[in-house]
Amino acid sequence: MADELLTLNEETGKVPDSRLPKASEAYSIFRNFQNADYDASVDRACVQDMLDGAPPIPPMALAALHQSYRANLNWGEALADHESALAAYDDLISGVDRLADVSVNYGDDSQRAEWNDIIAEEFHQLLINWDQFHFLHQLNSSYFVKSGLSVLYFEDDRNWQFGVQSIDEFKIPRDAMACSSTLDIAMSLREYTAPQLYRFIANEELAVKQGWNIPLVKKSLMGVTNQKDWDWFTLQKALKNNDHFMAASTPKIRVVHYYPKEFDGRYSHHIGLRDGETEEYLFSWVGRFADANQAFIVFPYGVGTNGCFHSIRGQSHKNFAHIQSTNRLRNAALDGALLRATMMLKPTQESDRQALSMAYAGPISMLPAGTEAVNAQLPNIQNEVMPVIREMALLRKENNGGYLSHVLSPGGGDRTAYEIQAQIAQTNVLSSASLNLFYHPWTRTLQEIFRRLKRDNWVANEPGAQAALKFRARCASQGVPWEAVMSVDRVRPVRAVGYGSPAARIAAFERMMKIYPLLDPKGQANLVRDIVIQNVGPGMADRYASRVSPRLGIAAKIAELENDSMQSGRSVSVLVDEDHFVHALVHARDSQTFIDALANNHVNPMEAFKYLSLQLVHLGGHAQHLSDEDPRAATISAVKKTLNTIKQLVTNMAKQIQQGSLTDPSQDSNGGGAPPPEGQGQQQQQGPDPKMMMAAQKHMMEMKQIQERHGLELDILQKEATQRMALKDAESAKSISSGRPITNLANETSGTKPPRNEQEFKQSNAAAATGAPASLPGQ
Repeated sequence: MADELLTLNEETGKVPDSRLPKASEAYSIFRNFQNADYDASVDRACVQDMLDGAPPIPPMALAALHQSYRANLNWGEALADHESALAAYDDLISGVDRLADVSVNYGDDSQRAEWNDIIAEEFHQLLINWDQFHFLHQLNSSYFVKSGLSVLYFEDDRNWQFGVQSIDEFKIPRDAMACSSTLDIAMSLREYTAPQLYRFIANEELAVKQGWNIPLVKKSLMGVTNQKDWDWFTLQKALKNNDHFMAASTPKIRVVHYYPKEFDGRYSHHIGLRDGETEEYLFSWVGRFADANQAFIVFPYGVGTNGCFHSIRGQSHKNFAHIQSTNRLRNAALDGALLRATMMLKPTQESDRQALSMAYAGPISMLPAGTEAVNAQLPNIQNEVMPVIREMALLRKENNGGYLSHVLSPGGGDRTAYEIQAQIAQTNVLSSASLNLFYHPWTRTLQEIFRRLKRDNWVANEPGAQAALKFRARCASQGVPWEAVMSVDRVRPVRAVGYGSPAARIAAFERMMKIYPLLDPKGQANLVRDIVIQNVGPGMADRYASRVSPRLGIAAKIAELENDSMQSGRSVSVLVDEDHFVHALVHARDSQTFIDALANNHVNPMEAFKYLSLQLVHLGGHAQHLSDEDPRAATISAVKKTLNTIKQLVTNMAKQIQQGSLTDPSQDSNGGGAPPPEGQGQQQQQGPDPKMMMAAQKHMMEMKQIQERHGLELDILQKEATQRMALKDAESAKSISSGRPITNLANETSGTKPPRNEQEFKQSNAAAATGAPASLPGQ
């Protein structure tokens, strides 16, 4: 039915501006979708009745058969299974310290680790403090479990707050594959009160630019008011004043949101009245959303039986036949039990039925005249009915494996601790497949929310703006620059330990405590904090176990030790396989500390000169391995800027030492620490200090030797690279006759791995052309 969307012009081949330009055509497609979904909607209504407690047999049907006396109860098994499954999905949210982790792509590694924690925590607080978040999460989980399909949607392209719909309110083609990005068109049924719809056009100038049809919206608002004698001015006044009478008495405007996919891959957004009486849309914006996830996110429970959305079934639908049959069996057992609890009398004459009464005389009871007791052979409920009920309940549990795992029930005898742990661990536990089915769309949801949240053009009075601006202010108050928030390129949900079961989580923590001594300090602190959260909840966790700082990488620790060595006057060589980014970052940061101290006269100039001279060579060696095309280019640029500052400072200080204008405060004219002779304290020393000159010359000679040694090492590496390329050329020529793959043969000869991507391939070619060693992969 999506074939009714416009396609290329048959004569010119031109792509249409919009595939659904008219509201009347959109309404026709909507009616087709609605009619095709009629039978499925009836089935969904029956499932909903079962959850709502409707009896298995319609009471009117029993009354027509004169059997209203029969037991006809809904025993509530469907609702119990539904609520039990929802408890597991709720634990996925409430059983974690925070909802998501973020990845910042700005600043150095240590800053990123700190900013990641701050941004993730503030993002978590933003969501849980939204008054509708927990309700909408429960509603989304309810639709997901019940029908196997739920839909999360965004009202526009700006607000981060979302809404939730069931499959009854979301219309898609019957043959649509179970992947939202492949949908050619989707339709969302919604309702607005008059004040809600008016808010969209309150600023008419802006509303027209966005695509609102102001006259048609006004006409729709006028058409639903009960005050038929009102003009638009009176109605507008009541809407602006937020008249409670309007909100309470005005019927809702029922609309359809249309999302057709255009030829450029974007999704347009149109809004039309559900009665289909108009040729125009209330709202139209062609190509509003870059992809489907910006408009709606579908939570499908699997791919169904044929890969289509409409073949997917939820827990309640799968249980419908079992539970209805079990309800009828239980009702029959109840009727049988009532029958066995009574005495059966048989009247000998028709007239005796009118005078059936028992006569009691002390311990004696007498049957009325004309009746006799009947010993009927009644069915044995315990042996004939209850085994069937138990078998059907077991089968239902088997079919619910994706929602609730089987509860182990060992046979007679004492159970071991491991059996009890296994039983606890599998109570109300979601399978890993169920978790993935939920977490995949939930990940896209969090990513879309954060994408909308981090924009910097919020208007104070628009929906969601107040919380978004507070989020920005809280991040800034903790030292997080907005550039770091804007650079977040990955948002991932934090997965709950225990697959949605608190009991399974406790069992997992008990196993983890056995390896507690083997964990590093951060791992131990995290484990303790998780256990605290399990016992007192995330809100009280900071009271007993605060968050710990991120792990310090071994490369950073080695770089810090190298800084200590260079401060002691010992040079440090640069190895090819080191983490050059981390080393350069730590060295540049420490060098900047010396530069600042030197500018403020807080450090001995000669000590700073010696240290910065060694850093110039060492940091320069690391900088040669850093590429400007690295994703961390901003940090690399800052490191190289610091390196240039060191170079200029060392050069100037060397000149000052040679000219005698730079002195060592620790030395005096006497060559010792004694004060100058009386009367010479005010005399200025003439010419350079010989000891200073000798020390400077000695240091410059050492630096020259270090540079020569470093150059020799680079020369050796260049010659090795040239030799490897020569071997590759020779082996490549040889492979032409042998038929062996050239790439693999060259790798076997050189002992190196083939380039993993285009960047490494270009680096290898550049190295071969210049004779310089290529950068290491991933650096």
